[in-house]
Amino acid sequence: MLVISKKGPGDVKASDFNKNGAVEIINPEAHIATLDKGAQFEMEVTVEKDRGFRSTEMVTDKGKEIGRIDIDAAFSPISRVKIDIENTRVGQMTNFDKLLLEVESDGSILPYDALIAASNILIDHYKAFAFNEETPNELTQMPEKEVPMMDEEVADEVLEGDEEIDPKTKIEDAKFSPRTTNALTNVGVKTVAGLKRLSDLKLSEIKGLGQKGIDEIKERLG
Repeated sequence: MLVISKKGPGDVKASDFNKNGAVEIINPEAHIATLDKGAQFEMEVTVEKDRGFRSTEMVTDKGKEIGRIDIDAAFSPISRVKIDIENTRVGQMTNFDKLLLEVESDGSILPYDALIAASNILIDHYKAFAFNEETPNELTQMPEKEVPMMDEEVADEVLEGDEEIDPKTKIEDAKFSPRTTNALTNVGVKTVAGLKRLSDLKLSEIKGLGQKGIDEIKERLG
C-alpha cells in the first residue's frame, strides 16, 4: 500500500508517495495532479504483483469499499514491441531472412534482459516435449486397453497346451511357433520323441532356432 498526503498549491508527483522498501518508484517525476491553494489531496494506492494485463472487469471484489476506484492494470514491464523481417544476404545466398525486434520497456528492466527472460520462459514451456526414456513423461503413457475375454474354444486349446505332449506327436501338431516348427522340420526332426533326444548343444546348432526357440521348446515340453 502506498499513500500520498499533500496540501496545495503545487503538483502531486510519484515522488510524493510515502517511502516503502517493498516498492520502487521507476519514474518519480510522473505527474498525478495539480493542486490549488488550500487544496488537500490524499490517496491510497494498492500495489500488486501479477502478469500481463488485468482489466477492471476482472476485479472480483469491486465496489466493496466506498471511494475506491478500480483501474486497468498493466503488469508487464514491456510497453511496446515491433517486429520486422527483412531480406538479407549471407555469402552468395540472397534468400535468407533477418528478424528485427524493437523492444521498449518502462525502465524497470532493460529490453535486452526482457528478451532473454521471455526466451527462457518459452524454452521452459517446450521442455515439456523434450523427454526421453530415462525421464518418462505423462504424454508417452498410452491409455490402458481392455483385455478381451478368451472364448471357450481358445481356452481349451491353451489348457491342452499345458498338458504333457504324446512323444508320438508330430512336430507340425505340437503347437510350436511357425519359426520353431520350420527350424525343426528342416533338420529332419519329425516327432516330439525325436526332439526330446536332442541335447541343448544340438538344439543350439539348429539354424534359425535361436535361444528364443530353445526356450519355447523347453517350456512346451516341460
